[in-house]
Amino acid sequence: MSGSWSRPAASATSRLAVGRTLGVTFHHGEDFFEALSTFCRDNGVRQGYIPSFIGAFAEAEIVGACEKVADPDAPVWAKTYVTNVEAFGASTLPTTPPPVGYSRTSTSAPA
Repeated sequence: MSGSWSRPAASATSRLAVGRTLGVTFHHGEDFFEALSTFCRDNGVRQGYIPSFIGAFAEAEIVGACEKVADPDAPVWAKTYVTNVEAFGASTLPTTPPPVGYSRTSTSAPA
């Protein structure tokens, strides 16, 4: 190998205290965003993250980019419309638009 590689200096670390842990199940035919918004409102959730989810969607808009983005540190708001997919991913629930559902997911081929 040419060149040399050295491990970067250690990052600062701190203890992470996780707050409330909640779970929700959505039923076939429910509007995902409406049901999620109701769940968040009923449970006082103003922001958060979904460490993982698995589901099937009759239709969905998935946030992501197919091309290289100009600024990799900027949020990506471009979406792709898909139908009849299964998905596994993670999501954040930000306090700024869009209010819920900014998701980075991997999906299977249409069913």
